[in-house]
Amino acid sequence: MLVKFFNGGQGKGCGIVDYLTRSTDGKGVKREPLPEVLKGDPEQIVQIIDSLDFKCKYQTGVISFAPEDAPTSKQQQALIDSFEKTAFAGLEPDQYDILWVKHSHTSGGRVELHFVTPRVELSTGKSLNIAPPGWQNYFCHWRDYWNYSQGWARPDDPNRARLYQPGYHALIGAQNQRLEQAGLATISRDDYRKVIHNYIEENIKLGRIQNREDIIKTLQDANFQITRTGEDYLTVYREGLNQRIRLKGGIYDASWRLESRTPAEIGKREEADSRTTQQRINQAQTELGNRMSKRAEYFQHRYPTHQREITESTQVVSSSTWSNDYQPLNRFLRWQLGDDAILSSSSQPDNQPTSREPATTENPRTPQEQDLGNRTLSEQQRQIHHHSPQLPTESTNSMEMQQQTLSQTL
Repeated sequence: MLVKFFNGGQGKGCGIVDYLTRSTDGKGVKREPLPEVLKGDPEQIVQIIDSLDFKCKYQTGVISFAPEDAPTSKQQQALIDSFEKTAFAGLEPDQYDILWVKHSHTSGGRVELHFVTPRVELSTGKSLNIAPPGWQNYFCHWRDYWNYSQGWARPDDPNRARLYQPGYHALIGAQNQRLEQAGLATISRDDYRKVIHNYIEENIKLGRIQNREDIIKTLQDANFQITRTGEDYLTVYREGLNQRIRLKGGIYDASWRLESRTPAEIGKREEADSRTTQQRINQAQTELGNRMSKRAEYFQHRYPTHQREITESTQVVSSSTWSNDYQPLNRFLRWQLGDDAILSSSSQPDNQPTSREPATTENPRTPQEQDLGNRTLSEQQRQIHHHSPQLPTESTNSMEMQQQTLSQTL
């Protein structure tokens, strides 16, 4: 299994979504089986992409499997969930949107999980880039964890290295195969790279080539000029071709050697690989966890949600202003309400006696003279609430009579 992000993302949303979901390819050939939407709303994705005024409006990529991997539906769903948690680390599902479409019409029935996501964080409207430059160093650990834990084919496995990389001609060949099945005209283009490679491969079978130096000599004997050499490629030229051909892949690597191993050596290698598989799983998981923590911290700082802001504000208030020290009620009310605090007799300071008589003002106003503005109305309310209840006159007379009766009896 491998993961790859594609360049682009500057067009309208309908273009990429239609390409992923339509029933035919670019040449009009029907896709069999048809693409299957696994998650997301295609129309909603298009609307979000088209609403953005960014230069890069969306990101698209693919998770591709080798034919022998054949992931189950349950594995595919688990992989999708894991990818989103990795790519959008620290974000909630309602902070992003993504569309997943399954393709299995490719040669050999390979499963491909294509995805497209608008480059925006939905709660803030800020640009969101899940695959910045160097994204390979982040997602390679996620890829390795799944490949080692599930036993899927690894793109970095030396045993899977191609003898050569066919380049764009392989795509042409696959397209021609579909065109032939549909009864349409094929694309005519000579693949000189394949012809040269077949010639080299025949010489390897005959035992004439043991390493890259032998490949160079064999090509030179066939009147090819070696115009350039690299760590993993050779560039050749020959009159009549009118173009330079780059040969790239396993046998054209500078370190390639033709080796033969006995069954015992092969068994030892497999045993050693099985012992280190768990170590590689643990290593990939640890490294991925560290990188996800850093991404989550960055995303949460750049895209704060409303609930996160409330929590942080509460923490700030709690740490800076809250105190467990005792405060009298009147002091707390004055601190909270200022001059608008209304104090009852029970909340008066201890050193101030509570008066049973209503407070008098130096310049009382009659109801006709009172201003109905906020200031005067507020003063009216304070005077009313400052009135302390008086003991009724009847209760006072009754108490005196009871005292007189008691004195007479004694």
